[in-house]
Amino acid sequence: MRRTGRCARHVSGRLALVCLSLLIALGSIGIVSGAWVDEVVISGTVSTGTWEEEEELGGTPCFWWWNCVSPWSPYSKAQMIAWMCDIHADSCWLFGDMETILSGEYSSVARARFRAHYLATRLNVESGRLNPDIPRDVTGILGHHRLGLDEPGSATVRQIIDAIEAKCPAESEDGPTWREYRAMRVVCEALNNVEI
Repeated sequence: MRRTGRCARHVSGRLALVCLSLLIALGSIGIVSGAWVDEVVISGTVSTGTWEEEEELGGTPCFWWWNCVSPWSPYSKAQMIAWMCDIHADSCWLFGDMETILSGEYSSVARARFRAHYLATRLNVESGRLNPDIPRDVTGILGHHRLGLDEPGSATVRQIIDAIEAKCPAESEDGPTWREYRAMRVVCEALNNVEI
């Protein structure tokens, strides 16, 4: 049988009374526990340590190409042009338009793919996304011996860049073989992906 009228009001009245009693009880507990709070002063020196190095971010040719063409880039066009000018003045490999070089990542030509990854490596160093002074172990990379590094187990990015620049041929010389281009690209790719 369905409750109507006075009985239904009686049940809802009891429910309201229980809820109100619960609210009053919880409120009084909060007031009582609030009276127990006191101020505590702790003094001393806390040493949490220091970071020896910042986290490296790296950046692939695709990352840098997007930053060339995107209005939402964290880097201004002027910054990127300045970095490219510095790189261009220092490299016999990296000449021409930045966007064209970076789009070479998708080329089937070994030289174009190497140049795209090498430019990304250089931009990572210029922008501070890659620390040039941390020793890297390139011995796990197939063909690393083709770079001619003195100590491939602890070469810095600067030493790797110098070794790559030393491979740049003079006008009268033949360029590197496709295996040398591949080795240089794979080392740069590992640096860009912060794998070594």
